[in-house]
Amino acid sequence: RRVHGTHETLLMSDKAALNDALKEAKALIQAGKFEAALESCKTVLRIDKQSWQGLLFVGHCSSKLSKWEHAAKAFERAAEIKEDDLNPWQGLCTVYDATAQFEQLVRASGKMCALTNSKDGTTPSEKFLTAANFHAKSLFHTAQWSKLREFVREQSSPQVGRVISDAISTIL
Repeated sequence: RRVHGTHETLLMSDKAALNDALKEAKALIQAGKFEAALESCKTVLRIDKQSWQGLLFVGHCSSKLSKWEHAAKAFERAAEIKEDDLNPWQGLCTVYDATAQFEQLVRASGKMCALTNSKDGTTPSEKFLTAANFHAKSLFHTAQWSKLREFVREQSSPQVGRVISDAISTIL
């Protein structure tokens, strides 16, 4: 590695190795070989600890292997790197839904809602339902409704809280 000012840059050989490891990880994921893909992802992250794609792959593989804590950490790091990208937030929704972390699910779904583009003509409630549709199905069918409503009222920003409350109302 070479350091230029405050930014690290990868040498050409590191970039090639990084791309090769990412391609290998992707192929293994597509083949359903998640443990092996995690090993390729480790190679990616040894080369570049801030590899957004490598972190997404780690999160995805870990989710598929039900390694929820590991998945959450990878998706959280990816979200820190690219805060305005939906992919890590979708991954976090999957983790929070699978582990019944409803308050975190509402926050991540709210972030996804905030990131969607309003130019397509859908209402905020429709956007929330679309973004959280798959991930929150188990939440919407549990006895957690009153807890969710209370959390939305107390913790969410007014705009996100209103959107989520509207979405909940349309389901009831």
